[in-house]
Amino acid sequence: MSGPSPLPARGRPGVPAPRTDGAVASRTILGLRVDATSYADATTQVLAAARAAESRCVCVANVHLVMEALGHPAYQQIIADADLVTPDGVPLVWALRCLGVRGQERVYGPTLTLHVCEAAAREGVPVGFYGGSPETLEALARNLTARFPALRIAYSHSPPFRPLTEDEDRQVVAAIAGSGARILFVGLGCPKQEEWMAAHKGRVRAVMLGVGAAFDFHAGTKRQAPHWMMRCGLEWLFRLASEPRRLWWRYLYHNPRFLWHFGLQLLGRSYGPPAAQEASPSRPKPPLRGVVLAVLLWLLVTAGGLAVAILDKSTGPCWKSARHILVLAVWGLASVYALRAMAGGLRLRLEGSVLLAGAALSEIVQFWMPNHMPEWAGLAESVVGVGAALLASVLWVMLVARRD
Repeated sequence: MSGPSPLPARGRPGVPAPRTDGAVASRTILGLRVDATSYADATTQVLAAARAAESRCVCVANVHLVMEALGHPAYQQIIADADLVTPDGVPLVWALRCLGVRGQERVYGPTLTLHVCEAAAREGVPVGFYGGSPETLEALARNLTARFPALRIAYSHSPPFRPLTEDEDRQVVAAIAGSGARILFVGLGCPKQEEWMAAHKGRVRAVMLGVGAAFDFHAGTKRQAPHWMMRCGLEWLFRLASEPRRLWWRYLYHNPRFLWHFGLQLLGRSYGPPAAQEASPSRPKPPLRGVVLAVLLWLLVTAGGLAVAILDKSTGPCWKSARHILVLAVWGLASVYALRAMAGGLRLRLEGSVLLAGAALSEIVQFWMPNHMPEWAGLAESVVGVGAALLASVLWVMLVARRD
């Protein structure tokens, strides 16, 4: 069996085309091509292009990158023109599997960095690093050469936290060329690193890999999530806990949007190429009033539930029955307004039906069940609690997805 072929040339305007070179398959996720590659395949392709001194771009795609591209045709075109797009995030691995790529594995930027450095050290291919602070680059070089003694680091540069002038940019390109680096790791963060690589494709005669936080992880300036959290797709939660002020908006905004839009894709919605997105008319937004009212009603239900939990200790069954009917009725109303915000409007008789169903459910689950089926009472209360949490999650997803 022949090995993977070198990186195929990209650049057909407006079309994130699937791979047709026989190396790996690809799928389109929210209009963005993601290649179903592996560590071995990606490393082989990078080294083959580096030995030929070709100027190529490799992007490592996660939910943040996909959602940055959604609705931004220029940035999406940059990713479409990349020579290789790896599934860096676990949600994208799951998405590829949902789209028919069985056994797809994660190709995580920091781990891919180690694979490529190991192969480059073995084959004597010089590498370079662009991005990060001087201290980070110094620690990164020290740690990598300790791990791979034969690794040749020919170039290392920490750019200023501002756009470079034309003269400064020419000096950077000349310095990279003069160093002889054939693989250049770029750690500017998303979306800056992808934009930088696209702007320098053809000018920098090296394979450029945008690996994001890999610099900090391998330098030891930031901790990586435990492996079990990575496998479960919970790395985002670890990073959010580590850097809440910097990352809270990225994860609490982009993650719900991704779930929403990928769910729509699975249901048949088409997310076209960048040119098609640019030309397509914008969809009408669902009414904001319904979403806001749904959130307020849910908050009211939550506050009422906390108050009633205290009152339950001193009240009788009649009050409990009335309370449960009221709470579930308001909860049902909140659900209806959430559906209205999503669907664009529902008739009043459907609202009334949901309210009655909510009242009946309240009687069965929270009042009648504990008296007649006490062994199931605890489970019933848990179901109601989980339902409330799910409703809150749905409302938040709808709030952030509405902006698209």
